[in-house]
Amino acid sequence: MQGFFLISQSVARPELLTAKQARSGFIRKRGTYHDRRITPDDLWEIADKSARQELRGTQFGTDEMKEMCEKMHGKLSARAQQYADEVEQALYDDNASIISKMANCPFEPLYRSRTELTLAGQRIPADYEFHWDYHRDTLDYRKHFGRAPGWLECQEEGSDD
Repeated sequence: MQGFFLISQSVARPELLTAKQARSGFIRKRGTYHDRRITPDDLWEIADKSARQELRGTQFGTDEMKEMCEKMHGKLSARAQQYADEVEQALYDDNASIISKMANCPFEPLYRSRTELTLAGQRIPADYEFHWDYHRDTLDYRKHFGRAPGWLECQEEGSDD
C-alpha cells in the first residue's frame, strides 16, 4: 500500500520525492538470477556515464563493445547481475560511491566501499576500490587500482592490469 501511495504522490507532486525515493522503486529484489543473452549494445548499460557520452557511436566504442560481447560469449552471468543489483543497493544505502571508471571495455564504474560489503558472495573491506571484471567474470577489489590517462583497448584474457 505504501508503494502505491508513493507512486501516486510522485505523479501528483514529483518535487516532493528525494533522489533516493525516486530510485528505490527500480532496485530489484535479491532473488534467483540466470545468465542472460546480451548484445554489444546492451553493454552500454554497464558502462560509466562518461564512457557512454564519449564513446557510444564512435568506431572505437562500437568495436570494443563488440569484442567484449564476443569474449563474454553473448551472455551476462547470473553473478554479474547479482553484483550489479547489490552495488545499486550499496550506492542507495550510501555504503559505496563511484570514484572513477575503468579505462578498458566495458568501461564500467570503479567504486569505493565506505563500509565492509558482501557483493556476489565476496567480502570487500571498507575503503577498498572494486569493480566487476567482465573479462574474467569475477569481482576484483584492491586497496587502490592504478589509473590510466584515457580509454584503452580491451585487454587480452590472462593479461595483467
